[in-house]
Amino acid sequence: MTIEFNTSAEAFIAVAWAVCTADKCGTKEERDYLYEQVRHLDIFEHCDRVEFGNLMGLAYNKIFHTLPCEESALTDEGIECLIQAVNKILTPNQRVEVFRMACGLAGADTVSEREGALLERLRDGFWIDPEVAKGILGG
Repeated sequence: MTIEFNTSAEAFIAVAWAVCTADKCGTKEERDYLYEQVRHLDIFEHCDRVEFGNLMGLAYNKIFHTLPCEESALTDEGIECLIQAVNKILTPNQRVEVFRMACGLAGADTVSEREGALLERLRDGFWIDPEVAKGILGG
């Protein structure tokens, strides 16, 4: 199973969806973080609120109709496919930024065990330097 992203912005949103659905419980805090923080990242400078929402919908449909999932969350295989696709389109610096975004999004509410496990997989899969990851995670 493979997936390809057309733009870096689409890859960022796909990672956001993976985080939001990891615990099978998207929250108001996560939604607010998406629209108040993520939408204002440089990679989305071309998007107004409507365009950002449209991109969210397109990315959701793409990943959840292409990658393996169960109960509205990507399976381990789906996460691995996502990581591979993200690595193909994002630069090393962008992978650090998408990891930073994922950590912030997971922390918008309480980081669940499943979200924590996903963040570890993203960190390792995106080849984030351990010291950089520690700085992002605040430890």
